[in-house]
Amino acid sequence: MTDQSVQNECRIETKNMRIATDYRPEILRQAARLFARKRFDEVLMDDVAAKVGVAKGTLYRFYATKEELYAAICFDWMDELIREIRPHLDSEDVGAEARLEAILVHVIEHFRKNQDFFQVLQRQEAQQALKQKAELHARRASFREVYAKAIRQGQAEGVVRPLNPAHAADLLMGMIRSVLVFGDPAQSPKATARGILDIFFNGVSQTGNPKGARK
Repeated sequence: MTDQSVQNECRIETKNMRIATDYRPEILRQAARLFARKRFDEVLMDDVAAKVGVAKGTLYRFYATKEELYAAICFDWMDELIREIRPHLDSEDVGAEARLEAILVHVIEHFRKNQDFFQVLQRQEAQQALKQKAELHARRASFREVYAKAIRQGQAEGVVRPLNPAHAADLLMGMIRSVLVFGDPAQSPKATARGILDIFFNGVSQTGNPKGARK
């Protein structure tokens, strides 16, 4: 039986039967481990099914193609992180700097607990294979807005000078990504977050703080 016939058969079965066990969390976890360690073209659906301990037909009931499975890994991780940091955006009586620090601490902690998912998200060759690029960009835009909203608050408070909040958010996201990839994993999330924000707000110059920057 070919992969295509298995997929077609599973689509018919899915319409007519209820899947008793939801294997999706374990499928995503095991698939993320494989994609984080191998090139996209080297990972086979058979490998994922074997790691999960299910038949390939069961895997296809949840994800019809490898591209769909890869996209689910990326989107699930991003959606979960956005849900977790949203309370930091809605909390009242919190200044912009403290809000950004709380968000960064949570992002760093989440990354260290889910490194396979983060590594998958960074694999450029696999991202090129994604058909849902618009969905990926939409989720990235949601992350940008999280930081941009706090930056706009900082402008209202007078701790951030007038500039494009979206551009500043992109720069901050780049700083976070670089530290997550190349930074010291032994440093506490709070210390890491404070180090990032110190450079973000104050820069690296010793000639004095720019106008409107944090002192």
